[in-house]
Amino acid sequence: RLDEAEEMYRRAIQMMDRLNIGGPSVTNGYNQLASLYRDTGRLDEAVHLYRRMLDKLESTGRQDDPAIGMAYNQLASLYRDTGHLDEAEHLYRRMLDKLESTGRQDDPAIGMAYNQLASLYRDTGRLDEAEHLYRRVLDTFKVEPSYRYPAFGMALNRLAEVLTVDQRFDEAEPLLRRSLEVFDASLDRDNPEAVKARALLAGILETRNEIGEARLLRSRVSFDTFINHNAIDKRIVVQLVRELENRRIRVWFDVAELLPGRPWRDEIEKVLTNVASMVVCIGETGISPWQEKEIDRMWSDLSARQDRPIIPVLLPGSDISPKLPLSLINLQWLDLREGLNTKVLDKLEWAITGSRPVSDKSELRSI
Repeated sequence: RLDEAEEMYRRAIQMMDRLNIGGPSVTNGYNQLASLYRDTGRLDEAVHLYRRMLDKLESTGRQDDPAIGMAYNQLASLYRDTGHLDEAEHLYRRMLDKLESTGRQDDPAIGMAYNQLASLYRDTGRLDEAEHLYRRVLDTFKVEPSYRYPAFGMALNRLAEVLTVDQRFDEAEPLLRRSLEVFDASLDRDNPEAVKARALLAGILETRNEIGEARLLRSRVSFDTFINHNAIDKRIVVQLVRELENRRIRVWFDVAELLPGRPWRDEIEKVLTNVASMVVCIGETGISPWQEKEIDRMWSDLSARQDRPIIPVLLPGSDISPKLPLSLINLQWLDLREGLNTKVLDKLEWAITGSRPVSDKSELRSI
């Protein structure tokens, strides 16, 4: 009942604006409505609302308000996800300037801002700049207890990823080993970032023919799903991967997992024999020939393993009746043509993990 929700959010915002109410209530109201616009593909309206929220927050004169950094991050992420990278970079830099001007260099928000900007640099091939910022992220973890935090393990992984792209394996290896120590210490060995670290480290060891330890690491690598996609749809698929990883789903996605200098077809073959499910992303141009080969490889094992679902997902721009391989015609698909809305993502999480999200159960109870 999105129309009713939108109307209620609008009225709440109008009332608070009229009464000049500030604080978390206003921020929450703007966030809720902007998220609704974003989830339903109304991106221009979401951008406009985030900008209004920023103007309102900055007009208070409290430049150290954490909500300002959050608003910058949300708007920058929206720009990034829609391909407006220059605008996203500008906002990330403004957010960093504001955070650093407070003089609180130990503020976790600064590390988050560095990480977001570094990720943008990494995704656009500016690896030297990404490496510099990832090293600054690690500098924010100077207090000893923070070394046990999963966020520290994730930061180590991000720097290691950049180094592996540059084939600086000797520098990446100790970072990945340290990352695994962090997740072991926090008893979070199945964290998606721990899985990522084991896979990357195994790949590095295989380049040096250290097969014994590599096999041991690979035996502990299990992904919840494999993202089958057309390279043309990469931008929207990256957004989908982020949403799934935010739900602690362990995703195999070629951009993050393929090690430079390794035969990529062999790597994909290894993953497809063990991965628990496959998400088939269908965009405007349909399914590519290579996607069909991956589907056939996955499907070849299904006669013996019916517990490995293949889930077709229609992306924005896809036709309502796309041309599908024979193996997919009788499968139930999910419709994300209107954007990455929470309701459909809940269904996708359920299809991948077999566990129905609480929000999806709540909707069922309300019927």
